[in-house]
Amino acid sequence: MLSRPALEVVKLQHRIELALILVETALMHYSTVAWPNILTCLMERISIFVKPNADADLSESFHTLHLTVEIDQVTQPSQVETGGDIDMDLEPATKQDQQPAQRDLRHQFGIRNPTLFSLGAAMLQIGLWSPLEVQGKDAVASIRRKAECFEGMGSLYRRAMLRLLYCDFGEGCDLDNMRLRQAICNTVIADLDSALRCEEYY
Repeated sequence: MLSRPALEVVKLQHRIELALILVETALMHYSTVAWPNILTCLMERISIFVKPNADADLSESFHTLHLTVEIDQVTQPSQVETGGDIDMDLEPATKQDQQPAQRDLRHQFGIRNPTLFSLGAAMLQIGLWSPLEVQGKDAVASIRRKAECFEGMGSLYRRAMLRLLYCDFGEGCDLDNMRLRQAICNTVIADLDSALRCEEYY
C-alpha cells in the first residue's frame, strides 16, 4: 500500500482518515486474534483492493481496507514483531501470558503499551508514506526521533501520533481500562477528527 505515490493518489485528508480508521479499529479489536502482535510494521499488514489500471484516488478504495493476521498467531505462541532485532515473546492466548513480555518491552525500550506504540509507528508511516527503515535495538529510539521531528501532517496529527508512541494519556497503559480508552477517544480521535476539518488539508 505504501508503495503507491502519496502525492499522486492519496490526499492529506485521506491519510488522516486512514490513521483514524486504524485507531478506531484497534480500540475495538486489540484484545482479539484479529489484531496482530507487532510493533513497527503494522502498515505492512494493511492492504486494499484496487481495480487494475485504475487512475482514481486511492482513498476511493478505503472501504476495502483489511488487516492480515498470521494464522500461527491464533493457534500457536507468537512474538511481537518489530521488523528488526527486538524480539519479545508473547503468548496471545491469554492476557496473563502476555504480561512478562510487555514488562520487558517497558523496561528495556520504554514501550508502555505495544498496541498503542504500533499505532503511533503506523501513523508516522502514513505521514511519511514510506516504510520505516529501522532495525535492531535502536529501532524504537529511531522511530521516536523521526516522529518528534515530523511536521508534514500538521500539529494535531503530530500530537496524536506522539501520544500513542509514548502512551501519554495519564490513565495508565492497560487498554482494558475504560478510562484509558476514553482518554484515547478524547485526545487522539478528537485531534484526528479536528484535523480532518482543517481547510489546509483540502
